[in-house]
Amino acid sequence: MPNKLAMAKHVVNSYSSSYDRLASASIVAMETVKNLPEIYEKRRATLARMVEDEKLRGGKRGAHRRVAELLKMDPSHLSQVILGNRKCGEELSIKIGSVLQSPEWWALQSTENLNLRGPRPFDQNVVPVEEPIRTVPLISSVAAGRLTEVTDPYALGACEKEIAVLAEVSRFAFALRITGNSMVPEYADGDIVIIDPQASPQPGDCVVAKNHEHEATFKKFRPRGRNEQGVEYFELVPLNPDYPTLRSDVEHLRIIGTEVQHNRIKRPRKN
Repeated sequence: MPNKLAMAKHVVNSYSSSYDRLASASIVAMETVKNLPEIYEKRRATLARMVEDEKLRGGKRGAHRRVAELLKMDPSHLSQVILGNRKCGEELSIKIGSVLQSPEWWALQSTENLNLRGPRPFDQNVVPVEEPIRTVPLISSVAAGRLTEVTDPYALGACEKEIAVLAEVSRFAFALRITGNSMVPEYADGDIVIIDPQASPQPGDCVVAKNHEHEATFKKFRPRGRNEQGVEYFELVPLNPDYPTLRSDVEHLRIIGTEVQHNRIKRPRKN
């Protein structure tokens, strides 16, 4: 069982230099979750209200999809949460808060259990850890190019270190370090992404794919239908417009897995 203080530090150390105090507070939240059912219901109701508001603002048709795109989630996942079949977890809660930009929203969250006595920005930055933390191997892009959908990444013998994961992932998940600037500004050189080969990519997701020479690349997934020969194909699109878009029917690309978590590396500011 991972040490609770280490778990909590992992969540908050990217937000504040005072993470020892915040991590201790997060432990309180993890052990004081009696009001979680009420919190989940408030989150569910908020999502339903966001969809209704979007219907009034932009019309009923496509309102559900537009809200899902705003929250960067699958529309079917959104439906399941609104129907009460799935819980609105902390990751989705943070996305909702980022969209609403409302202090009242954070007041509904389980952060009310943190008992922090510091200034408000700390209260708005910290949420308790609900998901069980596990680790996945950080491998090289060369090793990733040798992967298939059913390969155990540890079997490659190329694990640089292990990376903690908060999202639900399969046992085939692994981590990769971003190199270069083809995915800036969202993904910088040195950032780490968690890839799950068993997560099906949706339009707009970022994926790792390899070509016939087993070279791996990380790009945005965009299905394009069928080409002139009737063959289904997709494009891999860099976020940096200075780099070319790749076509699966030209480059013989094969998707290895879909990004499920992004660990942004904070870099010192230049003077």
